Amino acid sequence: MLAKLEDKYVHGLINKSMQGFVTANHGNGAWAEIVHMTDIPAQGFESMLSYPDSMTDAVLDAACAYVGCTRPSLMEDIGMFLVTHPDLEAVRRLMRFGGPTFEDFILSLDEVHDRACLAVPDLTLPKISLNEAGAGQYVITTQWQVAGAISLVSGVLRAMADDYGALVALDVGPRLQSDGEILETLSVFIAEPEFAAGRSFILAERSA
Repeated sequence: MLAKLEDKYVHGLINKSMQGFVTANHGNGAWAEIVHMTDIPAQGFESMLSYPDSMTDAVLDAACAYVGCTRPSLMEDIGMFLVTHPDLEAVRRLMRFGGPTFEDFILSLDEVHDRACLAVPDLTLPKISLNEAGAGQYVITTQWQVAGAISLVSGVLRAMADDYGALVALDVGPRLQSDGEILETLSVFIAEPEFAAGRSFILAERSA
C-alpha cells in the first residue's frame, strides 16, 4: 500500500473541471450530494485558488461512491470530458497545437505542462515524460501527487485519437511512489494513424 503523502496543493482549475464533469453528466443534485459527503466549500471550487490535494482526493472518492465506479474509470471519463465538452474547446485547441497527426501529438505530450503553465503560471498539472519503444509504440509516465493522473491522460488520449481519426491501444501499467509523488505509466500503440476521418481543426481561431 502506498504511504500517505504530505499535502501539496492542486490548482482550482483542476478541481473546477471535476465539478463541471459531475454537474454536466449527473446534475447539480449529484454535486450537492458530493459536497455533503466531503468538507469542500458549499459553493464549490474557485478557478484561481489552490486547494490541498487531500481535498481533491476526498472529492474523487466521494464522486466514485456516488457514481458507483472506480477512480481509474472516473479519471478517464474526466479526461475525455476535458477534450470533448463544447465549453472546454480551449483545452482541445491546446492539445491540437501538438501537431497535425496523432503521433505528432504524442511526441509533444511532454511539452503540454510547460505550454499550460505559460497560460496559467501556477497551474499544477501532472508532469509527463515520454519514451519511444519503436514501431508506433510509446510509454508515457506521469508524476503527480494525486493517484489516477495516468487514467486522466488515458481519457485525453482516447478522445484525441478520435479527434485525429487514429486507432490506438492503451494499457495502464503499475503505480509507484517516488520522492513524495506518484508515478504511473501508460503504454501506447498507434495501430492505424489514419483509421477514420478526424474532426476538423483550424490552427487560427476565427475572429468575431
